[in-house]
Amino acid sequence: MKKGMYLLAVVLIAAMAVGLGGCKHQHDYVVLDEQEPTCVKDGYRKSRCSGCGDVLEETLYALGHDYNIYNVCTRCDDDLASRMTMGLSYEDAEDGCYVSIGTTKVKDVVVPAYSTDGKRVVGVRDEGFFSPDGDVRPNAAAIESVELADGIESIGTRAFYGCTNLKTVRLPRASLKTVGDLAFSGCTALKSLGNTSSGVEIVGKNAFAGCTSLTSLPAFPYLRTVGEYAFTGCTGIENANLGPYTQTLGNGVFADCSALRFASLGSSATIPEDAFQNCTALEDVSLSVSLKEICPSAFSFCNALKSIRFGGSMAEWKAVKKANDWFLTDREPTDYVDFYIYCTDGTLDHNGYEAPAN
Repeated sequence: MKKGMYLLAVVLIAAMAVGLGGCKHQHDYVVLDEQEPTCVKDGYRKSRCSGCGDVLEETLYALGHDYNIYNVCTRCDDDLASRMTMGLSYEDAEDGCYVSIGTTKVKDVVVPAYSTDGKRVVGVRDEGFFSPDGDVRPNAAAIESVELADGIESIGTRAFYGCTNLKTVRLPRASLKTVGDLAFSGCTALKSLGNTSSGVEIVGKNAFAGCTSLTSLPAFPYLRTVGEYAFTGCTGIENANLGPYTQTLGNGVFADCSALRFASLGSSATIPEDAFQNCTALEDVSLSVSLKEICPSAFSFCNALKSIRFGGSMAEWKAVKKANDWFLTDREPTDYVDFYIYCTDGTLDHNGYEAPAN
């Protein structure tokens, strides 16, 4: 992401802050402190409104490397060529090429920004490192780490499906837009995705399904669409913050995430069917004023639920369309789950009746 692009992101965040803050005048922010981002490190900016004193703190996301055809960064001289993996296969695409495992037999894979014949690597090919079982694709099954160069824009369908020894993945910091359906499904050893990937807008269906070792949600601050069952069965995740721009969620997006305790669903208008089904540790959920509908079984068996924090008024919460079985529990009728909905102007109990502040 070039400097102008991250400045645009800052402007958008500032505009949101103005709207969310409810201030009646147009803010006139003066910068108090600032640290420019680098290729690999986030920066920040702290500003104060000269009119009302409102303080705005912004993250300026890492720019990502800008590699040339020699796989050397034009900004910081990072030499990707010195560590890129040889033996990968490159398939021509309209605007560059797609990469797949080829003949490589290493545990640590570094995918370059440009192929050995100077073509830009635009994505990981569908099933590029696909490993349904070790006998079918032993080279892929042996992979333990992957680094994807800045400049790569997409990870294809089932790209790393079934790579059960894959432990760490470093995603492109700014260029990656799409994580395809089933991209990392079944990667049971995957523990971390190494850095904020600020360009990602779409996470496909079942993209991280069954990643039981993943302990935190990938950092995708501009995420807009999450496919159905994208994170189902990620039993190690405790906190799921989708960021403010997320608008579309698929069914069962966090189903069976048994350790999940806190969730924030961005600006989604709908909580889909089975969204948090069997999230038995879920305690606290934050929902936007944009919410219009909660679908059947959205919170089935979330017996630990204590609070729903809603960005609108009590009247707006009551206007949200709710399926009769949006919240199901396996407890006895006399032992109901006692949770509250905290609105901007008061508190409601789980039945929607006004309750004392708790």
